[in-house]
Amino acid sequence: MACAFKMIYDLKGDCCKIRCQDININNNNNTIINDEPLCPSKPLCPCICEECGPPIGRKNSKQIFIYVAGGKQSNYTYFEKDPSVKWEEIDTLALYSNKFDKRITCLAHRNNVKVVFTIEEGNVFDDFKYLKVNGNYWDGYINTTRLVNTLLENNVDGYSLDFEYGNRHGKDLEFSNTLKTIYKKLKSVNENYQLTSAFSGYYSDVLKNQIQLVADNLDYIVIMGYDFINTKIGTNITNSANSPIGLRKIVKSWWMDPLEKKDSSKIVLALPWYGQIAKCDLTYDQRVNAATIFQPDCIIDNRTNVVQKPIKEILALLNNDYLIFNINNNDENFNINKTINNTIKYSSGILWTSNTQTVFSRYRDTNGDIYQFNYDSPFSIYSKVRSLGIGGAGVWCLDKIIGLPKPIIDSFYFAFSRQVIGDTYIEID
Repeated sequence: MACAFKMIYDLKGDCCKIRCQDININNNNNTIINDEPLCPSKPLCPCICEECGPPIGRKNSKQIFIYVAGGKQSNYTYFEKDPSVKWEEIDTLALYSNKFDKRITCLAHRNNVKVVFTIEEGNVFDDFKYLKVNGNYWDGYINTTRLVNTLLENNVDGYSLDFEYGNRHGKDLEFSNTLKTIYKKLKSVNENYQLTSAFSGYYSDVLKNQIQLVADNLDYIVIMGYDFINTKIGTNITNSANSPIGLRKIVKSWWMDPLEKKDSSKIVLALPWYGQIAKCDLTYDQRVNAATIFQPDCIIDNRTNVVQKPIKEILALLNNDYLIFNINNNDENFNINKTINNTIKYSSGILWTSNTQTVFSRYRDTNGDIYQFNYDSPFSIYSKVRSLGIGGAGVWCLDKIIGLPKPIIDSFYFAFSRQVIGDTYIEID
């Protein structure tokens, strides 16, 4: 049987290591070289097979669910050596399958961590349906054999579906029936295969009518917390931590309350490791009043004017005397590319709102413009997850804290660690 993973050993320093992805071992245990060795003047080092093993079982009562979405998701060296990857604090690692390096699965399994493939809703049907009829994703049948084979080929532990926004749940019971088909097939092959799906906090009536069936056919329901930074007020958007509707209340009223009590243990709240920056619209009176930076709402005209930045950049901006950042939105209907580079005249400092358990900050520049930064700090994450009474927590996404000092990385991990996640929902006024 061919090896899923190869370790290249150089015990004496007198043989040639080659890249693991450049070799294969056939059924006769002969090494096949797909590329030139890195040091052709030396003989090849011995190649020893190390199987990744079957899907691992769940190890903790509280699930820590970590997404990786950037270029690092297929970078084995990143997972092996970067200090932002704290294996002991992770239960499930969700990656996209594009250019996946199978060695990552083996590394994760050696640390008792599951690896699942994240797939968008369209890809579920494009990649794993036998057919589509008239472009309708819900027609045809799920190719469950191909689903399983993809897991086996990569030694991964399951799938994380991404059906967050809009009316993407079919009609009647189409979505829950699709989940049931996938869930039943995965569990019939190996009970440790894991199926999760990401959702926004709010959902349509179509999903509302399927909500319990959805929970019955998933291992975890991942609520993506970054969907709650903005709340519409009329035709405008409040880009404010002072939104009257808090994330905790949405999770409870839209997910915990409608489901059977036991299913709260399936809910995982994924919080953002990035922030958003927006310029507030101001009246003349607000523009000339320095105290405006402390007012509760920041109204913006257009959602596309909100700039998303990794937490590393947000923290740097909070400690700068200048507002320096690029606005570069790739939306096809909105094209702006400019740099904000203004001297800060007033700063609100770091502000806190109890109803949303969130930090934010405001800055007024020398032009009189006010900018608001929304983000989750370790303390705000800690405050949210300790008082919800759900089954786990997670982040979108791990690669956004690369390069931060170790104490800050450690504090972010502790904020949603297993010992912090509470068992009971606590009302906060």
